[in-house]
Amino acid sequence: MSDDEAGYTEYRCTNCGRTTPKNTPPCDRCGGYDFERVEVRASDFDDEIRGGSTLAVVRDNPGVAAGIVVVVLGIVLAALAYGGVLVVADPTGTYRFGTVPAEPVDDDGTLTAGEFRTRVAATHEVERLAWGGTGLDMRVRTEATGGGPVSEEILSVARTYAEYVGSGGEAASLTLTMETPGGEARVTVAAADARAYANGELTDAQYRERVLG
Repeated sequence: MSDDEAGYTEYRCTNCGRTTPKNTPPCDRCGGYDFERVEVRASDFDDEIRGGSTLAVVRDNPGVAAGIVVVVLGIVLAALAYGGVLVVADPTGTYRFGTVPAEPVDDDGTLTAGEFRTRVAATHEVERLAWGGTGLDMRVRTEATGGGPVSEEILSVARTYAEYVGSGGEAASLTLTMETPGGEARVTVAAADARAYANGELTDAQYRERVLG
């Protein structure tokens, strides 16, 4: 190191390369006892900036690296869920997110979310069905116009949702967006109301009132 170049002395572990300002073994990282004295020049900082090793950054900051991996994985899973490739859920299965594809309806006595979509699609144009936490979000397109016809379309889907809930469906609610030529109508149907209707505890008129408000 030249006299006109600023610098300082530090000690580097010969085993793992960790540096310290004092020769005080053992090494905090690997426990090694062999240190070598090195002269650090001002120009060394430029070299590190130009050629810093990604591997070294990951090695020195494992927590940060793990956090980055988790974030990236979360973004990928969210994209797959939104795109309908898969449905993701928390470890308990309570909260789910992702598009639900249609499934053939079987005769096992229960209805899945995919079978519910198939039932609705038999009489309506379903744009999308997705889990949004504990409930389902459905978007349906209709050519109906006017309050009365649109309300009947909404009630038709709500009745099918009651069949789904009454047959073991797990969604705690259905948020239905009915897309019409003149705009959108949106309602949220609680599973408790749908179940009561399916069990005969609510009349059709009472259920209509719960759904349409």
